[in-house]
Amino acid sequence: AKPLDYNLIDKLLQKHKYLLIIEEGATGGVASHIMDYMHNESRIDISKHVINSLSLPDEFINHDSAYNMYEAAGLNANSIVEHIKSLVNFDNILKTA
Repeated sequence: AKPLDYNLIDKLLQKHKYLLIIEEGATGGVASHIMDYMHNESRIDISKHVINSLSLPDEFINHDSAYNMYEAAGLNANSIVEHIKSLVNFDNILKTA
């Protein structure tokens, strides 16, 4: 939500190599604003960070229980864990290439 807490974003970047932004909105929401700040305004060098975001897909999701809807959208706990693993694995592959 706006206004963004730029100090918090910078603290996260200083203390963590990996940053995953999870948003219950569609692409173009708060994750886009955070990414824009990190790439264009933050004084933190993010060249060695692994930054990614997850958001709702730009498609219709059938009405169902919240659990099933998040699962269909790839925003349930298991999907998030698998996404984090893929980020770490991708980063390790880049290091060895």
